Amino acid sequence: MDTTTTGRYRVLSVDAAKSVARLVNFDDATRAVDAPHDATEDDADPFAPIAVSVTPDTIHPGAVIDATIEWEGDTAQLKTVSVVKSDRFYYKRSVTGMFEAAIDAWRTARAAGDAVGSTVTRSTDGEPNGVLYVFANQPGEQTFDAIRTGGIPIEPLILRAEADLSDDVDRGVFILESAEHGFVAVYIVFRNDGILAETVRDTYDIRTDE
Repeated sequence: MDTTTTGRYRVLSVDAAKSVARLVNFDDATRAVDAPHDATEDDADPFAPIAVSVTPDTIHPGAVIDATIEWEGDTAQLKTVSVVKSDRFYYKRSVTGMFEAAIDAWRTARAAGDAVGSTVTRSTDGEPNGVLYVFANQPGEQTFDAIRTGGIPIEPLILRAEADLSDDVDRGVFILESAEHGFVAVYIVFRNDGILAETVRDTYDIRTDE
């Protein structure tokens, strides 16, 4: 017998070729970030994505959606969708000419012996315009794929950035694998319709999820 569930989800990624999307339960993720000490060992991973069958082009990576999911055994299919927030994730492999803030953050992390580094970026007038994270990607590792499939969750990073912002504009999140350095950058840009996001898209020839 088929069952249905409804909830609010973040679209982590969409594989158009396979008509499959990965969704993270938005409410579970928010509770885990807001009250991390309430979790127990028996609780399911609040950031673990679920794979659902979708019609291509009905949703895009990054969007927050209210959705109904129909289950037949372990197989899930997206039945109804209402977009709540049109954030956008952009995935790009083998980026050359990585921007200086990312390289600096990575050098700082390496000097400290850390696998992850972070920094706040600012506009020319000194206002914060994004939060940047860099993750180690040593030879043989698949950090980019792990982020895209949820093995390395980025939802906590986005929710923490949101907690410091008072607006409700759409964000642009760029997941960029460096071809020249051993890291993957996750760049949360506060305005997806702003100059910074447009500059990143133009610099790396990004228009859609790849």
